[in-house]
Amino acid sequence: GVTALPGTAVRRGAPLLGLQPILTEPERLRLAEVQLTLVAGRADAEGQLKRAEAAARLARVQVERGSALLEAEAGSQKGLDEARANLASAEANLAAAKVRRDLYATTELAAPGALPVTGLEAPLDGVLRDVSVVTGQMVAAGAALAEVADLSVLWARVPVPMAEAGAVETTVARVRM
Repeated sequence: GVTALPGTAVRRGAPLLGLQPILTEPERLRLAEVQLTLVAGRADAEGQLKRAEAAARLARVQVERGSALLEAEAGSQKGLDEARANLASAEANLAAAKVRRDLYATTELAAPGALPVTGLEAPLDGVLRDVSVVTGQMVAAGAALAEVADLSVLWARVPVPMAEAGAVETTVARVRM
């Protein structure tokens, strides 16, 4: 929607307009498919994380057991080395599962059929000169939506008869309105 009106002074970065994407029916269906895939992916990532945690716990127990057996001269160095290798693998899988779960956790789901509003901000300090759209209007890509005028430097065009042109100074002048 439109948040500022023509003639309004605006600061750089101030919100001017909000754009709400409108989805076609095929796009809505595709979005729903993506959302279902994301939900399933999140559930799968959680399951993989739980399995990786269990595997890491088991590998730690096997290393402890292998160490105790070797110390009691009832086990072999090879058995302990294998248990340590299994632990390293399990911990790597656990770290990967945490990353995967965190990636899914940071992905937001949009409500079906609704996408977030994209805000357009004033590119500079100035005055909103023109707003070419109204709330709810559909706009084409690349269309001019609003114009912000930089009033820090103004130009005035003044007609001067040729006979008086030599008497006019071409420096900065004060203009009263």
